[in-house]
Amino acid sequence: MARRNKELSAEVSLIAFISLLSVLICSLLLTAIWTRMGTMDIKQAMGGPGKVSEKKPDPVLWAYFGKNDTIRFKMENSRVKMPQHQASMADMETLRSVIGALVAEEKSLSTVLIKPQNKTVYEKVILLMDEFKGYGIKNLGIVPL
Repeated sequence: MARRNKELSAEVSLIAFISLLSVLICSLLLTAIWTRMGTMDIKQAMGGPGKVSEKKPDPVLWAYFGKNDTIRFKMENSRVKMPQHQASMADMETLRSVIGALVAEEKSLSTVLIKPQNKTVYEKVILLMDEFKGYGIKNLGIVPL
């Protein structure tokens, strides 16, 4: 009996490999969709439908930079009717007094949004933020142009 030496082929069929990968990818996509669909936001643990909150939104102070480094202040969601105030970065004492008056008039003020112009110097924005921090304002934001 003569034995024949068979050559072993190390070639892998790519078609079978690609079809296996496509099946795995499809199954992963389907399970990702099902897990996303299966989540629910539960707001109440017991009882009927809850009451809609009658809480008013917190007041927000807007600080708009204008020409010649003037700053216009506008209060939103305020419980107290306030006129618009204006101050200049050139006169820091007036600016401090205006900010102090705004904070004193609205005790619950904790958010200030600053809207600079495209020519506003960055240093002046930071100085204004420092002034608000000095009066205890916690949330400061810069609105994009």
